[in-house]
Amino acid sequence: MSQIIKVKNLSFNYEDKYVLKNISLDINKGDFVAFIGPNGSGKSTLLKLLIGDLKATKGRIELLGEPIKSFKEWDKVGYISQKVRDFNSSFPATVKEIIGAALYQQMGLFKVLSKKLETKIDRVLELVDMSDYKYQKIGELSGGQQQRIFIARTLITDPEMIFLDEPLVGVDAKSQDDFYQLLSKLNKELGITIVMISHDIYVISDQANKILCFGDGKVFSHAADEFDYISYLNQIKGDNSTLIPKHQHQRGDSECC
Repeated sequence: MSQIIKVKNLSFNYEDKYVLKNISLDINKGDFVAFIGPNGSGKSTLLKLLIGDLKATKGRIELLGEPIKSFKEWDKVGYISQKVRDFNSSFPATVKEIIGAALYQQMGLFKVLSKKLETKIDRVLELVDMSDYKYQKIGELSGGQQQRIFIARTLITDPEMIFLDEPLVGVDAKSQDDFYQLLSKLNKELGITIVMISHDIYVISDQANKILCFGDGKVFSHAADEFDYISYLNQIKGDNSTLIPKHQHQRGDSECC
């Protein structure tokens, strides 16, 4: 399995406070990686460093074998931020127009969708099971449906990796289940590397093969099938913490970190 992301001796600080201190980690092609940890522990900071939105105080990041400062193949990197859930529901664009906007550079002189580009839109809508919504207004869709459309928009450039920053806050449990199944499909069938911040340890660890735990400026990597929920919870919330049994856990009712 080839290495797709490499972080070496990375530190980042806001003014005089270090959020990440001398961390190193590797992510391989085809991994499904979950970032977990308390608020303010550096999860979103690392994600923004990996997509080039922030610059490290020191250390090195490589994407697809290239130092991030000289990396140019950003069409191979998809990103869905927390701001997606604040989408203006009154925006009048159709699903086709939202996805097509990501193809602007490929539209040619007159900036119209060619038959080839239309076919690409149809393909990604089929991948996310939203083919029937191509001409519907984006604001008329549910939160879960909108998430699928933004995934489709990300897929239009054939990314090798997709980063997601807590994309499921405010989305109902059924839509969350569907969304996780979609990510699993993209990961296992298309081989897309997924890196996702999540507070739902139970569910994300069922999907991910690697868990990265954040705390005190450090990051610890665990194989998902060896991850110890209770030990982790005790570390971040104290020995008196309790973990809701898995069969009783309902998304949105409780966050473990």
